[in-house]
Amino acid sequence: MDVDSETARQILIQLMESGSDLSNLLSSMDDQVVKAKEQASSRKEVLDKVEKWKHASQEESWLDEYEKDDNRYSAAKGVHINLKRAEKARILVSKIPSLVENLTAKIKAWEKERGMPFLYHKAPLLHTLEEYIISRQEKQEEKRRSREQKRLQDQFAVEQETIYGSKSAKKPLGNANTVPGTPNSRRMSTPSGRYGASIGKEKRGSGHVGAAIPVNYVSLAKDDQKCG
Repeated sequence: MDVDSETARQILIQLMESGSDLSNLLSSMDDQVVKAKEQASSRKEVLDKVEKWKHASQEESWLDEYEKDDNRYSAAKGVHINLKRAEKARILVSKIPSLVENLTAKIKAWEKERGMPFLYHKAPLLHTLEEYIISRQEKQEEKRRSREQKRLQDQFAVEQETIYGSKSAKKPLGNANTVPGTPNSRRMSTPSGRYGASIGKEKRGSGHVGAAIPVNYVSLAKDDQKCG
């Protein structure tokens, strides 16, 4: 129960200075205690939902930081614990909209029944919830834009890889169009061509020789002379 301590103190001072019977003062204090207990009981259901909402909100903040960590899937010690916590946190975060909706409905019903604002840490809880909803929507929109930007960057990188990767694959390597073996064939044919030309010249220079002269022609002629 949120109590204005300064106001309560002033009331007590006035009662004491007025010279009223202390029994009236005690009776007034008893009434305040009963009223405080009744109000605390009526607030309990709302406060229980507030605790669930605060816990879910804290887990959402932790999950946002966890998902920014590039080493969250590493083999470091304790990683599996964070993985399990992240799984539970995602389930809990998915329930935040319904938690906030139910809490808002409870607060409005409580305020309508008692004709006073539901204070939490001396501030209207309904106003605090409205600010939270706006802030969360802005964060969700920022994360959506960040994911969309990353998707476009990845898509652009893939397209560039496809374009330049295809050009690299089609680019010829060195003298790829040269027929294998052609230079060697030309070099091998050159000597035989020269030798062929020399042989042709020798044949043309010999005139019309009918038959080839045997090597032992001189020896045969000398033998014939001796016999004669």
